[in-house]
Amino acid sequence: MIHIGTTILTYCCVLFTSANNHLALSFTTTPSTAAYRTRRGPRDGGHHHCTSPHPSYCSYSTALRSTDQQQQQQETTPTIIIERPVIHWTVPIQKIGWQDEETGKWYDEDGLRKGPPQNYWRQKLDQRAYDQDMDLLTKTIDNHNPDGVTRVDAALDAAIRDVEGKNSVRYPSRNRNLLGKWAPVYLAGAKVATPSPAPPVDDGGGVAIAVPLTVEIFRAAGRKLAPKNHYGVFDASLVEGEEVTVRTGDGGVEVTVGASVENLPLIMGSTVVGGVDRVVQFGGVTYVSDYLLVQRDRDGGVSDIWLRIDDAYLGKNT
Repeated sequence: MIHIGTTILTYCCVLFTSANNHLALSFTTTPSTAAYRTRRGPRDGGHHHCTSPHPSYCSYSTALRSTDQQQQQQETTPTIIIERPVIHWTVPIQKIGWQDEETGKWYDEDGLRKGPPQNYWRQKLDQRAYDQDMDLLTKTIDNHNPDGVTRVDAALDAAIRDVEGKNSVRYPSRNRNLLGKWAPVYLAGAKVATPSPAPPVDDGGGVAIAVPLTVEIFRAAGRKLAPKNHYGVFDASLVEGEEVTVRTGDGGVEVTVGASVENLPLIMGSTVVGGVDRVVQFGGVTYVSDYLLVQRDRDGGVSDIWLRIDDAYLGKNT
């Protein structure tokens, strides 16, 4: 899904442990080993802090950058080429069927069939959910903020609220769909993604998208899977207080917090995008699905719209 380039990097790490047993300060120049192809410019990085009301849930990791590195970073922003995720079929082993609108005949990948496939209603729901999220993504990418402000305009905000209202979850800040790799389309209230002139990575994802960074959310203690069901094996839902790490793909921001139903918008740190410091938030989740993550700030404004860029949401069949 992501074009990849290889860069050889050296790093150093100095670890300081405070008198508080719950707090470790780690200063490192180590980038993530995730191999993303960057079009130009150095990797992102930035200092950060955690505003969690539970200090014991926080650990800090700050990238050390020289003055020259900071200046160079402000002048150029890496570009990562991604494309839209593929649709998640709840029943992946069955053949996807469709009906010709003119003839009324049914087809699947093997050709003409006698009628709709089994569980066709489930396929329709899957398709509807996917189309809804991709439509919102298109509106977000095409949004130009004509009034010049960094916040989303009224039309886009209304579209976001419509999606938030249709597919709400009980505890979004502990939902398993939070886990995975994301590409911010909106970050800290500003659009940071654009359509890319590059061709799609493959034939299944449509128009390519250029983003400046990626964000990964994962269990600090390692991946935990839920029991297998009829539809496969997926990540287990988060439990209250379980430690979750939020890390940008460049390694510039890496903070561990405790999952909480309080769902408070917490600032993990900041990173430079296009010469501007943008905060990285976790919390204030108002919508999360297989494909999109929406977060709002403490004032209720849209802070982030992130697009999934991994395939963990598809689950495992064995």
